[in-house]
Amino acid sequence: MSVRSASLSGPSLRIVAGPEDLATGPPTSTAITLSEFFADHFVPGRLERPGRPRSPETVAQYRETIRMWAAATGDPPLARCDEQVLAIFETWLAGRTWRGSPISAQTQAKHLRHCQAVLRYAGPRNDANRRAPRAEGFYGEDRDGRPRSTPYFELPEPTQEGPTGVLTLDEIDRWIELCEFARKPYVGRVSPTTWWRLLIVFLYNTGLRIETALAVRYDQIEDGWLRCEREQMKGRRHGHAVWLNHYAAAAVRELFTWREPPASATIFGWPFKLNWFQATRRRIVAPAGKALAKRLKPHGLRKAMLTHLTGENEAVARMVAGHRSGDVLLGHYAHARATQRLLDAAPQPAWAVNHFGRPDQVEPRWRQTELF
Repeated sequence: MSVRSASLSGPSLRIVAGPEDLATGPPTSTAITLSEFFADHFVPGRLERPGRPRSPETVAQYRETIRMWAAATGDPPLARCDEQVLAIFETWLAGRTWRGSPISAQTQAKHLRHCQAVLRYAGPRNDANRRAPRAEGFYGEDRDGRPRSTPYFELPEPTQEGPTGVLTLDEIDRWIELCEFARKPYVGRVSPTTWWRLLIVFLYNTGLRIETALAVRYDQIEDGWLRCEREQMKGRRHGHAVWLNHYAAAAVRELFTWREPPASATIFGWPFKLNWFQATRRRIVAPAGKALAKRLKPHGLRKAMLTHLTGENEAVARMVAGHRSGDVLLGHYAHARATQRLLDAAPQPAWAVNHFGRPDQVEPRWRQTELF
């Protein structure tokens, strides 16, 4: 018999049952473990739901959380999961290390949120859990014969970066200068230095996340708007349209001129995986020093532009960010012209102004028909 005990305050808790405790054969609704529930119900019902599948990266992160749960708790049946078992997992997470250092509070919170989502889905069906696979849940019954409620972690409050988290134009220009150290990628006839500088200008002026920016294609540009598809967006729940101002459009046009790709090609043509992108970026910004290098990230460019737009018009900032909250009609229709005006007037890094010129110093903006 395999028995594992874990002591918190009080007597030891038996969290893995022996063969005499569980019936043989397929797991019943009360004998099923969290790992089994995850594979049999949560993956097909939540992560790979038809029409709204999550990204492979998200699925992989959930699988990692469930592996950690099994390693920490021994994967007891859901009927035996309570706050004491959850405390074992929290304690185990707090003691984990990565490359010799404890994992960050943000990483711990991420795994707790993922685990809580699976636990909640295994609970009784109610207004907050309408898609639960069983009306009575998988936690068995309490002493009164009613379905047991879902056990919950005490999740930490999310931390918010202060104003110091926003990149300044001087810092963005410093990043652009450091691109002379870039050695990858070679995309068509575009040098690595030029490729990175054009990407920085594009990310700053569109406010797109890096995953979306590397996935969008030339044929998604229509009358100055870049129409992002649902599969290219975070969460894959809805599409998104972003206005290409003078500088973003000029970056796209320069890439197209040097590459001469088909219309169906991605704009930036990054040929590797995203983790290689981040490793390459870290090598480029390393000469800036540890403190600044940690801030020179693609998301910092997004945050810098959205901070500027929020100060001018909060509805426009929400539209550019792709956040669907509040009055959707107001954000998507009434502010189209305001979006164009504010993005066109956004302050720019000195390199972008010197390289592309100001909007009033060049020819009128191009259209999709002129690009192809």
